[in-house]
Amino acid sequence: MSNDGAGRSQRDALYDRTMSRSTALAAARRRRRRLLVTLPAAVLVLGLTGGVLAAALSAKSQRPSHEVVPATQPSTPTNPGHHSTTTSTPTPPGASYTGLTPLSFTAVSLDHWWVLGRGNCHGDTGICWPVLETTNGGRSFSESPGPAEPFSSSMTPAIRFANSSDGYVFGPALYATTNGGSSWVAQSVPGKVVALEAVSGKAFALSCTPSSCSLYSELVGTGNWGQVSLPGQLTGYSHLAAGDGSIVVTDGVGVGAQPVSFFLSTDGGASFTRRLSPCFPGLAGRVFPAINATGVLWAACPTGMLATAFISSNDGASWTRAGAKSPSITPTCEETSSGSTCFGGFSNGLTVAPVDAKTALAWPAGTGSGLVLTTDGGNSYQRVYRGPSTMTLWWAGFSDPSRAYAIVHGQYGGQLIESTDGGTSWQPVPFRS
Repeated sequence: MSNDGAGRSQRDALYDRTMSRSTALAAARRRRRRLLVTLPAAVLVLGLTGGVLAAALSAKSQRPSHEVVPATQPSTPTNPGHHSTTTSTPTPPGASYTGLTPLSFTAVSLDHWWVLGRGNCHGDTGICWPVLETTNGGRSFSESPGPAEPFSSSMTPAIRFANSSDGYVFGPALYATTNGGSSWVAQSVPGKVVALEAVSGKAFALSCTPSSCSLYSELVGTGNWGQVSLPGQLTGYSHLAAGDGSIVVTDGVGVGAQPVSFFLSTDGGASFTRRLSPCFPGLAGRVFPAINATGVLWAACPTGMLATAFISSNDGASWTRAGAKSPSITPTCEETSSGSTCFGGFSNGLTVAPVDAKTALAWPAGTGSGLVLTTDGGNSYQRVYRGPSTMTLWWAGFSDPSRAYAIVHGQYGGQLIESTDGGTSWQPVPFRS
């Protein structure tokens, strides 16, 4: 992908045209709103947790849709322990919205996925959280209101679906649906829910206070949440990820001279084992399971001013640095006739979305950082997407080794983009009804 001036102007122009068309489509959808809300059990469609990813393929239902949820400051918990769903929160009837920005992506198959968005409601409701749904791989979408919760501006809400009926919206409050998004019911879990994944018929929610986090789970669709016993305590900087049958809870900050630890389950959450990550004490870090390789984990480890990645092929028993080159700055890229090849390290905000021990998407945090892909275990990275200079990569992840999605935010709003060739090239997904 060329990054010269002419190529960049063309991409910026294409981006602007895409966003203008998205605005026009949003206006057309509002005109069809009355028709949509009369359909029985209409479910809405349109990010990335996290870093992590509900189950991605029906044939591979162990895999969640990995998405990273931005870090937030959690609140004080209420009553811990076993909790059940008791309160229904209605969605505003006939609510309409403008300026849709995609926030979160989840999938249960290559054809069936959802996107949670943010829009400006008309009337007294302020910000809306519409849910967009596709059952034909993004060729068309239906839309419905999400939970009526006035989500806090300190944390961006996210969405996960475990199957075609059971889903969740969280951040920091937690809501569930058992009818594909026609209605949402408040869940009783203490603290702020900062991450959630659905694996093997169970949902796992990471809920935090400023000083500590706890893991809760339920059998999908029951609303009966209970605390999961882990072989150790979690700090307030913890992280949840899942993939290829594995569930990983990273304790984000090492204690004293001890490296950062993480808790791994390979039996659907029935039990967890404590392991040590390669990340440095006191500098946080996160561990991500690969979506297509049992036992393969990647770790994103800050070093103080930079970050580097490590890989394990034995569930974290041992680790090696990803690639032969030492980290330097946010990837140094060499421009060639075929595009740009990038080497080196990343900023401390490094996030990784791995397929296996060789292939992963990676990106630093911050505006204009773009998205890079490695297919050789981190020896080199190719820049595969960089939009306008004001663009921020919000989230990226794979549904299978060939299909990947990302959400980008920029000066003109947000955009969902899709890759069908393993992350090498990307195209915008228009939200057509």
